[in-house]
Amino acid sequence: MLGILYAITSAACFGFNNASARRAALSGTAIQGLVTSMVAGCILFLACTIAFGELSALSHMSMTDVGFLCAAGFAHFAWGRYWNIRALGAIGSNLAAPVQQYQLLLSLSLAIIFLGESLTPMKVLGIVLVVAAPAYILQRRSTARRAAARAAKAVGADAAVSEPVPKPKFTPRLVEGYTCTLLSGLGFGSSSVLAKAGLASTGAGFAGGLVSYICATCVVAAVLLLPGKLTEVVSMRGETRKWFIFSGTAVSFSQMFRYLALSV
Repeated sequence: MLGILYAITSAACFGFNNASARRAALSGTAIQGLVTSMVAGCILFLACTIAFGELSALSHMSMTDVGFLCAAGFAHFAWGRYWNIRALGAIGSNLAAPVQQYQLLLSLSLAIIFLGESLTPMKVLGIVLVVAAPAYILQRRSTARRAAARAAKAVGADAAVSEPVPKPKFTPRLVEGYTCTLLSGLGFGSSSVLAKAGLASTGAGFAGGLVSYICATCVVAAVLLLPGKLTEVVSMRGETRKWFIFSGTAVSFSQMFRYLALSV
């Protein structure tokens, strides 16, 4: 039961992260958001590791454990989050979220193959609901819009019953957006299995998350050595920085509860 509560809290924080990152992506870039989230994540996990007495767990981790946790950190915090921010900037959360839910199928397949996990009828039902719900919601919205348009046309008063539609400021870039969504789902979907494998021997969620964040931070730091990347981050505007800080903090709490859920 505790693991379920951790997972629900993680999902709620991740939803707030997506909303904040979507707002920040209107004027910022993926690398700016990535750097901000690395700073927030390292501070949070380090503080929790010390506060909850898990520093000693670091010395009990085998090289295999560290390898799995580093791979999880790269897959989720660096790879997955980079492509997720780009996807949110290209098509927004409403279009990206339904496609991203299929990362669950990847996580499930890898868990069965490599971790020996099994399915029960209730688990299958839960998976079907999680995957189908976003698609159903979008289908209902589309149906409602078409019904409203037909009703307005039937009375011959489209202009009268419809409010003037302002010129949209955001035009989805579908090819880029869905490509980035699939790439982010690949990272998010595989990271759960890698993190669970890395936490199997110690169960130290905070310490494991710290190792993952440190690895991802090293990767991002290496990216900043590329020409122009550091200047891109330093030139981040104040409004963009504010929303990326909100996003980075939310995603850090999301990952904290996610690692706790995986550890139990």
